[in-house]
This record gives sequence, structure tokens and C-alpha cells, in this order.
Amino acid sequence: MGLLYNLFNDEQEKYLQPIAQAFRDHIFEKGSQLVSRVDFTQEEHKEHTKIKEILSQTQLIEQIVGMLDKFQTMVRTCFKGNAYFERQRQAAFESFLSKEGALEKDKVSMSEILAIYTDIILRKGGMKNLQEGF
Repeated sequence: MGLLYNLFNDEQEKYLQPIAQAFRDHIFEKGSQLVSRVDFTQEEHKEHTKIKEILSQTQLIEQIVGMLDKFQTMVRTCFKGNAYFERQRQAAFESFLSKEGALEKDKVSMSEILAIYTDIILRKGGMKNLQEGF
């Protein structure tokens, strides 16, 4: 990716747009696959313990955070922190994280899942205890 970026970086930004769009599409596809593996319905939402169980078994949030870190590093190293690529990365994450709950009304949204995950962390004693667990 870095070589491709370097090849077209000296030219006009219009040459970088297809690369950035492919980068965004790739992130969106990977994120959508990750999120779609876990299916939460509203019935399960009533039982927070069931969602907590599923979150701990699948490590969904940890995988999303790992993916975020991977692509942030890629923007910094391969694309030399180019703001256009950073915006594409951010837009792709926003798209796949907000897409799931918006498509079907009987599904639990990612914001609700993140809220439950945050609740789990806070009940365990915050980030300090979470880091000690690793």
C-alpha cells in the first residue's frame, strides 16, 4: 500500500481517490463481516447477561479495537498520516458500526452493545482490572 501511495502521492489528489476508496471499502467489508458474525436480537437485549456472555465468548469489541489499531497504524505508516486517508478510515468505521442497528429494527445497535461492554468494564473495576487480566 505504501508503494502505491508513494507512486501517486506526487501527482494530483484525484489519483489518490481510487486508492482511498478501495481502502475505505476494504475496511467496511472487514468490519461488516466481523459485526455480522454476532447476531443480537431484541429478545436477547432484555437479558443483559446473555449479551455479556456472547461478548465475552466472541471478543467482538476487542477485535474491533484491534482492527481500528491496525488501520490507524496503516494510515500513519503506509499513507504517511495523510488526512484524506484518515477521513476515509474514520468514515468506514462509522459506516459499519452504525449500519447494523439501522438496517433492522429488531436488532440491537452497536451503540447498545458498546454501552453493555462499558458496563462490564466498569463493574469489574475499570480499565486497571481489565489490563491486569491480560
